[in-house]
Amino acid sequence: MFGLHPNAEIGYLTATSEELFNQIMQVQGGGGGGGKGKKEDVAKVYIDKFLEQLPENFLLLEITGRV
Repeated sequence: MFGLHPNAEIGYLTATSEELFNQIMQVQGGGGGGGKGKKEDVAKVYIDKFLEQLPENFLLLEITGRV
């Protein structure tokens, strides 16, 4: 992603986001219901796992200052 043309970066991020949400929808399943089911619990476990693996947020002002 680093060094891509801005339009290419937008396309890449859009495609990646769509794929992520498609995967979440597959794990979650479809249909409506009144209560929380097992599929929603599985999706939450995966989301929590992914959030734990994310790096810390970049401090853009600090990075810009170093450059």
